[in-house]
Amino acid sequence: MNNNSRNFVYNKFLKNLYLVDINLNIQSFTVGVSGGQDSLVLLLLFTNFRSIHNNQLHLVNCNHGWRSNSISNSLRIFYLSKYTGATFNYFSHYSQLSNEKNARLWRYGRLLHLSNTLKYNGLVLGHTFTDKVETILYSFFRNNLDSISYNIILPYISLTNYLVLIRPLLTIKRSQTYWLCQLTYLPLWSDNTNYQFGISRNRIRNELIPYIKNIFNPNIEYQIDKFFYNLKMQKLYDDNKIINLLYKLVKKSHKIINLNIDLIKILSILDQYKLLKNFFMYFYKDIPTSKYIKHLIVLISKSKINAIKIIDENVYYL
Repeated sequence: MNNNSRNFVYNKFLKNLYLVDINLNIQSFTVGVSGGQDSLVLLLLFTNFRSIHNNQLHLVNCNHGWRSNSISNSLRIFYLSKYTGATFNYFSHYSQLSNEKNARLWRYGRLLHLSNTLKYNGLVLGHTFTDKVETILYSFFRNNLDSISYNIILPYISLTNYLVLIRPLLTIKRSQTYWLCQLTYLPLWSDNTNYQFGISRNRIRNELIPYIKNIFNPNIEYQIDKFFYNLKMQKLYDDNKIINLLYKLVKKSHKIINLNIDLIKILSILDQYKLLKNFFMYFYKDIPTSKYIKHLIVLISKSKINAIKIIDENVYYL
């Protein structure tokens, strides 16, 4: 393999590993491998990395049973494990999983359990920059951006004191992994489930993003990522500000929780909404609907509510 050609992708991969551990002390990795281009590039990069650092590498393939040739695909990954000198585990679900979410939960559960059993330090997934952008768009269309964890931005997440989830391809685009596959003649396995348009993410991947890149902005993926990053940073700032305000505005004595309405009035409408939502979330058993909270804000502005108290888990407006 031409060293100059691979450096661009390999250096990004290495940089993400350095973010996990600057001394690269992680000695054992469990790697999820599907046989697609991203996971094969991940295996290639780890094989090169392992030749220098002599890490333990354990490949895992999870068969969802969605394709008639899935067993042949898994067998090829088994042969690759023998070729690279890695150990191998294969998991197959006893019945066909109903949807992508259930498949993902089952797959991650198997990987996590195996990593804990083997007491390996790193659990590695082949999520790319493109996968991250698709997740952001999918959640945006479902009006569910708030549900996306801040962790999606990070190439690593500490799961336990000794186990780290690592996504070393998170800053690498799928077009770049495809380029590396072509350059190194990796034996790609085409997954026809990636082209079934009944799956929403496939339409985002194969229709929407190419259309936007072609008609509006060829760098739309970076723009989406930048927008989401700024959104999450703003949310972190707002959440901390609201929590600090709650400490100042809420008075607790015995079983009575009192919210200072007079000080709420001087806040912006947006901050009033966020504060009331967090107040009910932290101190009351039920979170009111957005419509209900907006109605409270109107009543507060008209001085029809002068105090909000929670007594014995019951809310009172005075």
